[in-house]
Amino acid sequence: MPPVPYIVLGGDLNLDLSRKNAHDVYYNQMLERVGLRDLWNARPTALRYTYCDLSCGAHSCIDHVALSDDLLGRCTDADPRHDALN
Repeated sequence: MPPVPYIVLGGDLNLDLSRKNAHDVYYNQMLERVGLRDLWNARPTALRYTYCDLSCGAHSCIDHVALSDDLLGRCTDADPRHDALN
């Protein structure tokens, strides 16, 4: 399947890709099949965390944005927002 030029897939997927479990592997395989790249993996310096549990100090990246290569190449900045409205 040829990649479509402009695709954005994003959401609260509850996937922590650092764990490398079956869901994470499937997500990465699906992205590869449809020609998308996970923004946080493509720009690891932009990532801090998307989930924080202050009671135990845990941080993880469970929300993801995947972009087609054309859009990824146009992305100049991306960071999760951490404020009261998020």
